[in-house]
Amino acid sequence: MTRYIFDVHDDGPANWGEETLEGADPQEIERRARELIQETQARQLARGSAKLLTTVFVHQVGNGIVLMAYGREGDDVRIRWTPSGC
Repeated sequence: MTRYIFDVHDDGPANWGEETLEGADPQEIERRARELIQETQARQLARGSAKLLTTVFVHQVGNGIVLMAYGREGDDVRIRWTPSGC
């Protein structure tokens, strides 16, 4: 079964591999990437660091990065699949 690892970056240390999905379809991967950005932005607001860019890289185990998602509080989340993506 295909496994995906989510790598979340903002102004703090990267959270690599704390979130994984197995056997997910593209819609589920995009949904979780958006949720992770929203959760990270909520933490940024709580610590007074609003408007920082949050980026999520999704790695497919054995295939590298397949998706990049990024956004700021109040802006639309942008999603880009790589050519090797789903």
